[in-house]
Amino acid sequence: QTQDPLGPRRRPLEFYACAFGFWDEWHRMSGRCFTVVIALWACSTLSQTVMNLHFECPQAGEASFAACGISFSVIGLLCATFYCKLHICCGLELAIDHYCIRVFENQDLANGIVEWN
Repeated sequence: QTQDPLGPRRRPLEFYACAFGFWDEWHRMSGRCFTVVIALWACSTLSQTVMNLHFECPQAGEASFAACGISFSVIGLLCATFYCKLHICCGLELAIDHYCIRVFENQDLANGIVEWN
């Protein structure tokens, strides 16, 4: 099933990261991605706020602020979804990198194939 490698019940990707020693590296890498996503969200929010304040139509009133709130929420939700995908991709990238390093260091292709499957 699709959710088995990443599912919340058994968390095999997290266990794999702990077992092969890249848990800390994964969270440092994911933390940098989180910082970038938050910075992009802040820039988007700030630019939209500046544009609304600078070019605000006098007739818009409360509707303009309601639209801004909805827009900020939607952008925030998209950023959260984007970060979740980045977090998982960072873990998968490190899992593959560490697997390849182990296979080349041990030079045991038979064991590498068994571990891959």
